[in-house]
Amino acid sequence: MSLPDLLGELTRFGRKGSLTRTVCALLLTAAWLAAPAIAEQRFHWTDVERIVAIGDLHGDWEHYLETLRAAGLVNERGRWIGGTTHLVQTGDIPDRGPIPGGSSST
Repeated sequence: MSLPDLLGELTRFGRKGSLTRTVCALLLTAAWLAAPAIAEQRFHWTDVERIVAIGDLHGDWEHYLETLRAAGLVNERGRWIGGTTHLVQTGDIPDRGPIPGGSSST
């Protein structure tokens, strides 16, 4: 999408000349200008068998463990067997749920 197209979307944010519209225009412009540099960055990890990413846990410890087991990251006792696999958990931190100390307690 071009910068003029992005800026054209601002007609939905506040009235012309408003602070909200100005801030949005500045943020969109900065993001648009930075996008090529960000896209060109290359990340390389060594000695990593694989990367497994999991979304927001929502405090659901049982489904979290089920997912880790299905991915071959933990055994039936919940112990890590994933080797050098990197686990990425996005969303809220895993300290919610009914288990005392949060979801991440074992």
